[in-house]
Amino acid sequence: MRVPSIADTARTWLALAAATSALAVAVSVSVSVSVSASVSAPASEPAYQLAVLPTGFTAAARRGRQFQIYELAASGAHLDEYAVTANADARVVGSPGGPLIAQISRGRFELLHARSGELVASFANASRMCDTPAASNDVRYGVAYLASDDNNVHVVHGETSRPATASDDELAAPARRPKSWCGVASAGRDLVLLWRTGDRLYFNACNDRSCRGPVTSIRLPASDKLLGAGCTERAGCLIATRDGGTGAQQLVLVTPAGGVKWRHPLDARADTISIVGAGDRAFAVGAPGSAFGIDRDGTLMPLWTGDAEPVVAASRGRVLVAHGHTFTTVSYP
Repeated sequence: MRVPSIADTARTWLALAAATSALAVAVSVSVSVSVSASVSAPASEPAYQLAVLPTGFTAAARRGRQFQIYELAASGAHLDEYAVTANADARVVGSPGGPLIAQISRGRFELLHARSGELVASFANASRMCDTPAASNDVRYGVAYLASDDNNVHVVHGETSRPATASDDELAAPARRPKSWCGVASAGRDLVLLWRTGDRLYFNACNDRSCRGPVTSIRLPASDKLLGAGCTERAGCLIATRDGGTGAQQLVLVTPAGGVKWRHPLDARADTISIVGAGDRAFAVGAPGSAFGIDRDGTLMPLWTGDAEPVVAASRGRVLVAHGHTFTTVSYP
């Protein structure tokens, strides 16, 4: 008998929600889904980047050499939009002064105000952005890149809601070791830097002072593809992987101590899976055809279903789902 996957279960639960008003009784869940806003975006099909602002969210969609920036309220309501010129590797994060654009230009990492173009910070010896380069929640933002002088991963980070100088820190890892993949994820007040070397995936906790925290790792065969990662302060990190041999995809919860708590099949075929921490013990996941919440015990909560490949962001008990041409906010957890 085929074991239902997470995406199967999400679609089934949302079908039940449409068929009956007694959702909590029918599927025995304790958290209700409350969609408070669904705001249309332009007619093109952009690949959104999402980030958190002090009082809402921001989204960015690339159009040639320009980003179309959308500023949204916490409800998802449209507040403003404007176009900015940015490099191909640019990423958006949120700050007290509004959206910031991070990019590498002529070997330097640059952080600029999206609206004005004013330079916020600049650091030398930048080689390339990490594969999952940006992290953003209602406390901190971070952008990770590889340095050209030692092949180490750096993270430029700052406060989302409180003015502070952007800092540049290295991870606590041996320099010059080849890294086939790197990324950064929000984890409450902290950040987690991730990188792959050989058949290991490493996790490096960073506080607001440095990235000299503990480093843990799990085995991840070099042939397996890492599709996405998100972290929380207490539950650890949720990663999505694809087996290099069978092609099977799964979600894996890695504890803060570096153990594997559980694995769940994920039947939605995609090259990237959007994952963010939601609160300190749960995650929001965007996969082709559905967005859902899942906590550290593996309890599932459907958030959205449709035909698009959604991207998610989370802040103050709400999840923003960007799907197709629409932004939707949902209460979770």
